[in-house]
Amino acid sequence: MITGVIAALVGCVALADESRAPGPDVAAVRARLAARHQSRAVWMHQALNLRPDQEARWRSMLAVMAPDSPAAADRDETIRRFYAGLDPAQQKTFDRMVDWSKPRSDAAP
Repeated sequence: MITGVIAALVGCVALADESRAPGPDVAAVRARLAARHQSRAVWMHQALNLRPDQEARWRSMLAVMAPDSPAAADRDETIRRFYAGLDPAQQKTFDRMVDWSKPRSDAAP
């Protein structure tokens, strides 16, 4: 009898699991975010026409801007350092590419 009750409970749990709507595929979401981050990075790098002496700050900025970056607390300071290393024409381009008044998803292609 106990075996029958256990089997019935296991069956109910299995049915409950099957009836739940599937959640988002976390791996797919992370892959999509990483691809978008990479696409945006290529777009910005080309538009800014960075010089070799600006590459180290560029890589630092990309590292803190990556999805799930543990260095997220350093983002503002890292972006400020990167921006300060740009020449005036590059700063103007950067300002046009990054619209801080809109959500991040609306500011890039």
